[in-house]
Amino acid sequence: MSANYRHIALTDAVPGMVLSDDVQDSYGQMLLPHSTVLTAAMLEALPQHGIGMIAVINEPLSEDEEQAARALRERRLQRLFRNSNDEGPAALLRRYITDFQLGGDQP
Repeated sequence: MSANYRHIALTDAVPGMVLSDDVQDSYGQMLLPHSTVLTAAMLEALPQHGIGMIAVINEPLSEDEEQAARALRERRLQRLFRNSNDEGPAALLRRYITDFQLGGDQP
């Protein structure tokens, strides 16, 4: 489970990033619609409208990065449920969390 967007400080944004959400000023006026590819000029203008954070689409992970992230999630689940058995409410909770975290292809 990896989020397809992240919130970043405007100072960390670079041209070429893609907005995952609309950018609105404090009055609700839309400044930039979602899916906009950011340019240097846009990034320079946003602070004048009080914008400090934006939501951008994450770059896709490589196959190796995805496998490493999945292995980390599996280890975390193992640690979380290290003292539970395969019966009762803990087993049901483990199954729900595993389905959510790993896509349900684990026992």
